[in-house]
Amino acid sequence: MLTMLVGGYDSSSLALSLTLYLLCRHPTVEANCLEEISSVLKGDNAETPVGFDPIIDLPYCCAVIRESLRLYPPIPVTARTLDRDLEVKVDGHPTVLSSGTRVLVPLCWINNHQMNFDKPDEFLPERWVSRRKDGWAWHGLDDDD
Repeated sequence: MLTMLVGGYDSSSLALSLTLYLLCRHPTVEANCLEEISSVLKGDNAETPVGFDPIIDLPYCCAVIRESLRLYPPIPVTARTLDRDLEVKVDGHPTVLSSGTRVLVPLCWINNHQMNFDKPDEFLPERWVSRRKDGWAWHGLDDDD
């Protein structure tokens, strides 16, 4: 959730709306989120406010948010200033962009290109996590991967 709130309320509301839309379109993903939330909050009294600690134990829900942001970044392009020279190929020819050059980074293209993600047009939160006996785990963070 913090990922969505840092950028401002317009981008946050768009990200939240699109995440909820994707959950509505993918009932199995929604069921997995509800199952994870229930397992983390089991035994907690419904009257007791939830603190931050249980929220960090929701890798699948976080993966849903990441996947939503990957598919529909609220800010589709960002600009950066190069802090050093960068060699790139333009039409097959090497070109040097000088330090201090302002470049546009097309997040939508990066996030939705098959060079970067398998099945880039599909909503697959599982690309970030995998199911374990004891719940969901981030890819690459355990020795069991």
